[in-house]
Amino acid sequence: MVRKGLLTGAVLGLVGAVAVEARAAQQQDAQVQAAEEGAGDEAQAKKVLDALPGVLRGTLRVRTETVATGMTAPLLGAAAPGVPGSLFVVDQVGVLWRVDLSSGAKEVYLDVRDLLVKVGIAAIGGYDERGFLGLAFDPQFETNGLFYTYTSEPVSGDADFTFPKVGATCEKAPSSLAPDHQNVLREWHVASPTDAASRPDATSRVLMRVDWGNYNHNGGMLQFGGDGLLYVSLGDGGGEDDQTCQLNGDGKATIGHSPLGNGQDPTLVYGKLLRIDTRGTSSANRQYGVPSDNPFVSASALGIRPEIYALGLRNFWRYAFDAPSGLLIGNDVGQGAIEEVDVIRAGGNYGWRLKEGTALFDPQAFLATPEGETDGTPVELSPGYPAAVVDPVAEYGHQHRTTNQGSASIGGYVYRGSAIPELAGRYVFGDYSADESKAEGRIYMLDQTVDQLGTGEQTPTPSTRARVVNLTSRPLDIFVEGFARDASGELYVMGNRMGIPKGKTGELRRLVPVR
Repeated sequence: MVRKGLLTGAVLGLVGAVAVEARAAQQQDAQVQAAEEGAGDEAQAKKVLDALPGVLRGTLRVRTETVATGMTAPLLGAAAPGVPGSLFVVDQVGVLWRVDLSSGAKEVYLDVRDLLVKVGIAAIGGYDERGFLGLAFDPQFETNGLFYTYTSEPVSGDADFTFPKVGATCEKAPSSLAPDHQNVLREWHVASPTDAASRPDATSRVLMRVDWGNYNHNGGMLQFGGDGLLYVSLGDGGGEDDQTCQLNGDGKATIGHSPLGNGQDPTLVYGKLLRIDTRGTSSANRQYGVPSDNPFVSASALGIRPEIYALGLRNFWRYAFDAPSGLLIGNDVGQGAIEEVDVIRAGGNYGWRLKEGTALFDPQAFLATPEGETDGTPVELSPGYPAAVVDPVAEYGHQHRTTNQGSASIGGYVYRGSAIPELAGRYVFGDYSADESKAEGRIYMLDQTVDQLGTGEQTPTPSTRARVVNLTSRPLDIFVEGFARDASGELYVMGNRMGIPKGKTGELRRLVPVR
């Protein structure tokens, strides 16, 4: 804990949020005791979920039409400035496809498979969250030919950021504190960016290399803001509860978590949204710049990471800027109960692991399990408290009463196209699947326009918080992995039928109206 006497005004709100964990813990003690005595924390979580508003059915409907097939695990698409009629689609296994939106024809634009860890082996059944995860084109790509990627790579070279090497004491503690992999931010150059035959140079420049202790919660979304700066999302480092010694999906105990939880520790980059200048050199490694107006720059002498733009994020997997409104909006993937939509502001603390959605979160809820691991749960709805935490503008539970609503929210875009005028100004996103065991992807929207959501400066109340609305009459037959927006503002959804990075069932689909 940073001593209060040393704090500058820039970090008072941040550490204030951390300090209230004591109050949350007091409320949670009863739940921990109940768990030790055999009472069900699952029942408590269900009580919290049933108190949340369910997903609305609504009257507006969209459908999807297939644009391109034959990919493995497409999870992100981006339009490149100066390259009309195409989307560049990131395939988790290491291929960047250039897709012709008229014909659906696709070609390999960049192949980074040789850079990656072996993808599709991390967890039981081939599930994996590592791979080719992020892409952003420089706003001046048409003239400078620069774009950026985020990839999970074998450990190679010194990391710019690493996790706490805290020894674990649980029964299944790992024998090694070595990183599972490194997540790497790279800059690529294309000599003739508007020439369809031109391809990126064979070499790239590494801007940032981050040690990762576990296979999951990598984040990886890259977006340029209207300020010309690059925003980079980093997950909390992986595993349950943002704490060390949890049994993870790969059968290993987690490593690399701060006692505060990485999301709440401002000396770490994990569980944060970073903001950097790709053309600057003021960072410690001289490969990028740290904007002087980043919210915590003045506290860097205290060990606070000056790259941080927002904190308290579990796995801010996908987000987007909306130019007309100026909002940065996206989805933070919840743990086992609540998914949330956040409007991000500079210096905002979004709660993890103090909260999951608007509920206080107890990371010790299943402390008394026979295996010795814990598995946290939300224990009490607490909208607006702690005051230093920015609550989501919308949320939904994995289940509402007897209805499955989702398992992992997938951020999308504000609709600015013309094909579906009823969607104008509304944030469209999705969920991986209502049932993780089968492909039942969802497409959702918020019932408020972005102009109604506010700027994120004021926490919404239960009566003003937006509701989530289902946009399709039936679930999609794919696991939803990501969204894309073309140069005209039309939206696309992508995913595959397997839920793992294997096979060739990956598709890119366009959202179209139901007539």
